[in-house]
Amino acid sequence: MANRSDCASGNRVLPYGFIQSFPHGVIEDKDRNIKGIISYYLCKTQSMFAYDGLPETIPQRILELYLQINGHCAFVEHNGAYYAIQGNFGGELDYNYMPKKYMTVNPYLPGLPIEHNVTENCVVVPNDSLYIGLLPMLTKFAEETAETDISALIALINSRLSFIVSAADDGTEKSAKAFLADLAKGTLGVIRENAFIEGLKINPVARTGSNSILQSLDEHRQYLRGTLYHDLGLDSPFNMKRERIQNAETKTVQDTLLPFIDDMLKSRENAVDAINKMFGLSISVKLASAWEDEQIEREAELEQMQQAAQEPQADKTNGGAENDTGPDE
Repeated sequence: MANRSDCASGNRVLPYGFIQSFPHGVIEDKDRNIKGIISYYLCKTQSMFAYDGLPETIPQRILELYLQINGHCAFVEHNGAYYAIQGNFGGELDYNYMPKKYMTVNPYLPGLPIEHNVTENCVVVPNDSLYIGLLPMLTKFAEETAETDISALIALINSRLSFIVSAADDGTEKSAKAFLADLAKGTLGVIRENAFIEGLKINPVARTGSNSILQSLDEHRQYLRGTLYHDLGLDSPFNMKRERIQNAETKTVQDTLLPFIDDMLKSRENAVDAINKMFGLSISVKLASAWEDEQIEREAELEQMQQAAQEPQADKTNGGAENDTGPDE
């Protein structure tokens, strides 16, 4: 069981609950870079949903972190107050092969039972229908992005190298460094001895494809970002063919845009309905921010499609009526 010293020392069960001091310039430190990328996107996904009627003891920020990071949490009542507690499943399975127990531990709630009966004294709130959460998706994206960032940094540094200077002796090396230092400062360098020229060798470095590599890495970064936003239900088109996207392609992207976010919303709605029924509350949830805008645009498009489908039928009915009255006149 976790104790308070574990939590105070940083061994928290919620790894992305907060970051007190995040270092800057960590591209070369892959692990820190990955954690930073995940953290920034968890800040963005905090705006996916808006709740109304949540108890004061359950901040939306914590509830969403539990769901997005762990994939699920339990809504329980303890000492007259309501809490969202993270934990894991346990116990026997029901006829749907779902666990009947939910095991929770929170050292800051003395007397909180460890074992809870699902659908009897707690409601399990899932992030999605498979209780996965967003962390696996964000981790995959962050790992690929971190690799791309490191490759781009190396390619960018290597692009500075156009030649290699080699010196035959210490004197020539010292003179060469002074000459290059003058050039870096913007002053004219002066060569006073032929020995310097004779002892110095300039070896050109092949730079074919350096710009192409940087461009490819930038395109790959855009592709990763666009794919992630697409999976999260936001329209962020990326075009690797460097051509204008056709309407048919745009329609295909939109058709595959929303299933996952719809699943996440439905999972929360079902859990909220069960919570309201079990505990007599009035909680509601809906899409928010850019995700709400996507939903509004989709509903508007569906309404236009329905109107367009009804117009030909209306025209046909009107035309038929005119033809029937024509001969009588």
